[in-house]
Amino acid sequence: MSEPLSYKELENLVKDLRAEKRTLEEGNTQRENNYKNKENLYQQIINLTHEAVIVIQGDVPKFFNKAALNILEARKEDIEKLKFSQFIHPDQRGEVIHFVSQIVSGDKTFVETESKIITVAGKILPARIIIKKLTLSNNQVSLLVQIENLQEFKSKEQELTNLQKAVDFIDKHIEEGLLLLRKPEGEDQTLFAWTIEDVNGAGCKLLVREKDELIGNIMGDFIEPSIDIPVSLETDKMFDDDYEVFIKSLNRYYRFSIYPVSNVIIACKVVDITEFYMTKEQLNKNLQRNEFFTEVLTIFNSEHTFSQKYKEILERISYHFSTRRIIIFNNSLNGKQANIVYQHSIKDVPQLPEKFVMPFKKVPSWNKELSERKMILGYSAQYLPEDINRFLGDLKISNAYIFPIFVEEALFGSVLFENKNKASWDTTEINYFKMVTELMSSITSRYHYESKLLKAKEKAEEADRLKSSFLANMSHDIRIPMTAIIGFSDLLADPDLTIGEREEFVELISNSGHDLLTLIDNIVDVAKIETGQLKIKKDKYSLAQLFKELYTNHSKNNKLLVQDDLELSLDLPEKFQSIPFETDVFRFKQVLNNLIDNAIKFTDKGSIHMGVSNVWPQNIEFYIQDTGIGIAENTQEVIFERFSKIDRSYTKEYNGTGLGLAICKSLVELLGGEMRLVSYPGKGSTFYFTHPLPKEATETIKKQTESKNISGKYNWEGKTILIAEDVEQNYKFLEYIIVPTKAEVVWAKNGKEAVDYIKSKKPCSCILMDIRMPVLNGLEATQQILKIIDIPIIIQTAYTLGDEKDLALELGCVDYISKPVHADLLLKTVENYINQS
Repeated sequence: MSEPLSYKELENLVKDLRAEKRTLEEGNTQRENNYKNKENLYQQIINLTHEAVIVIQGDVPKFFNKAALNILEARKEDIEKLKFSQFIHPDQRGEVIHFVSQIVSGDKTFVETESKIITVAGKILPARIIIKKLTLSNNQVSLLVQIENLQEFKSKEQELTNLQKAVDFIDKHIEEGLLLLRKPEGEDQTLFAWTIEDVNGAGCKLLVREKDELIGNIMGDFIEPSIDIPVSLETDKMFDDDYEVFIKSLNRYYRFSIYPVSNVIIACKVVDITEFYMTKEQLNKNLQRNEFFTEVLTIFNSEHTFSQKYKEILERISYHFSTRRIIIFNNSLNGKQANIVYQHSIKDVPQLPEKFVMPFKKVPSWNKELSERKMILGYSAQYLPEDINRFLGDLKISNAYIFPIFVEEALFGSVLFENKNKASWDTTEINYFKMVTELMSSITSRYHYESKLLKAKEKAEEADRLKSSFLANMSHDIRIPMTAIIGFSDLLADPDLTIGEREEFVELISNSGHDLLTLIDNIVDVAKIETGQLKIKKDKYSLAQLFKELYTNHSKNNKLLVQDDLELSLDLPEKFQSIPFETDVFRFKQVLNNLIDNAIKFTDKGSIHMGVSNVWPQNIEFYIQDTGIGIAENTQEVIFERFSKIDRSYTKEYNGTGLGLAICKSLVELLGGEMRLVSYPGKGSTFYFTHPLPKEATETIKKQTESKNISGKYNWEGKTILIAEDVEQNYKFLEYIIVPTKAEVVWAKNGKEAVDYIKSKKPCSCILMDIRMPVLNGLEATQQILKIIDIPIIIQTAYTLGDEKDLALELGCVDYISKPVHADLLLKTVENYINQS
């Protein structure tokens, strides 16, 4: 048992206990103060929140914050009288009480639901209710209820939605783009080097990008401006600096206005002014085109020549409408092709060759489209007929308009306007082109009308002169044989004449009578031809028999019998003798007799050849060649005119009326053929004329070709032969011979075209060169070609006499072929040289 404490020890123990009591009391006071402070803080936090908060135990509310009192329209002093369930609308009250029981039982930790609540004042509000379980220190189950006024929330949400819609509407319909731009760090301080900080919807549309694509990137990454825009940060005026810029990448015109926001940020306003700019540009264009219209009318009414008017109008069109090329085509009289009359092109665009030809057999739709539609749209080539599409494609034309030129209601030609831009011309521009084309039609019509009047006047004057000359000539030509007839007839009355003299006079009278009869027959034939009374009657006849008769008759000519250095030969290969032939024998013989008589008359030595030169499936060509005096080039056309002579002194030496060749040409045309002449003064002449063959001749020629196809012996595949020949029939004959060899054939219609082809560096293995051609003859062309390239050139000549052959060989030609050309000789000659290139 412990010893009792002393008084002093008890006194000290009491002091310690009192001190400990004070310490405990002070701790309790501190904790009480802390609790009160925390409670006040929680009260403030709960009361300051916008959400309504209620704490309930069972159905009894234990706490309402200010937001809850406000929503439920309750007072603090009424709390003890209220029940939680009375605030729930009867329609949802059972459901909410069920949720409360589930939380109390622990089936759920919280519930969130939308329900209607009833305030103390009886107002019904939509609300969101959240109920959570609280566990207090006394182990009593309490529930935390949060109430959110959905009506207020939905009103604010609708307000925000409406506000956003308004913002979106403004942003959608505002046309001005607004951008905030940040100053670049590099040396380039121009506008399009600035970085996009923000942009409105209109700005996105104008720059054709989404907002997230633009923000943070440099303006110049999205657009390609035509000029740079300097940026000034010193002005204080709202969007004071304006710049109109063409944006190449967008093909639009924009106005940029700048307003400094700070020393590193600017606001940039962007406005699309394309329509305004285009309207302004269109007004300027209209003014210019009105000026153009005046200019064209002035040119049209001027005294300038036809060619000068065309040239000036084309220049004005090119200036006002930015054309790349303008080409005027003129249809040939036979309607087979179109030639270039005039062309105009901008710098660096090569013009087509002057002799460029559009063959209508390759472009049959051209005239059809122009006649029916009055226009061809080249910019939509894919919708055009294939032949036109291909033709324009070969010319590298993809954007053009073509209009017809009509003269006296007939399609005379066409005008092609090619655009140098990808965009097509507008309707106004197209109407101007139509107007210009109609003016060109008027100019052309006027020119042709004036030309016709002038030609008619000249023809009338020439006809009057020729007929006067003809009557004088006839008077002279009739008097010559009549003088001989009358004179020698009178002399026959002289009794002192010897028998030999009488016989000579009778022969002279007979010859003069024959000449007079021939002259009268010619005059009658000319009259029949002039009046259209000469009729052709065709019958079947043997070519071999016909030529044998002609040869037999003319070989008895006194001149041929007397002169040993003059001979007549017949060139009629056996393969041609069996060809079916129908003709008016009398008129056919009349043509050949006249040509052969002329050849004998004008040839003193050498030879006269007659026969067949070429045969095609539907035509045959005859020729009469002599080595006589020849005919000057400037008079070769005149000799075929009626009532004309080249020169009285010229024909006087050889006698004759000068009507024979005119009659021959007319008869050949009445028989269905054509006549042409190749002649060299002092060296001779060759007259060619064609004659149609009957249908059965086609089969005969075809069989002959199949049975003896000389060309089939040769294989020149991969080779190209250039034929320089101005006469289309001769070219077709050569082409007909060469095509079976599989060589490609190219036609040059004169020496210049042959030179141009070689200059173009297109493939060529051999050249067949005619000597006599327009523009540039064969010898001159040969000289120029051999300076460009070493290539086999074979000369074609109508005459083996003279110096053509020697000149050609001296210039570098490898060989020559005489005309008429024989197929086997031609092929053998070409074979010798074609593989050398």
